[in-house]
Amino acid sequence: MKIRIRSKETNLTLRLPTGMVFNRVGIGMAYGFLKKKNMPLTKDQALLFAKGIREFRRRNGPWKLVEVYSADGELVEIWI
Repeated sequence: MKIRIRSKETNLTLRLPTGMVFNRVGIGMAYGFLKKKNMPLTKDQALLFAKGIREFRRRNGPWKLVEVYSADGELVEIWI
């Protein structure tokens, strides 16, 4: 997973192993956060979602999950 943030003042790229983000611990933390926000998602659904992302990544290689441009010229990209 790669997270890139670019602006006039900042050029930051974070690289994290995909397996570290989409494992049981990472999904458990995301589940806890979503539960506090009253999002209707079970642990089994969250684990199945993470498994699907990992499988898609293995079959197709890296893909861009998010690409956001602001009016100020800032860029945020998340690659999986």
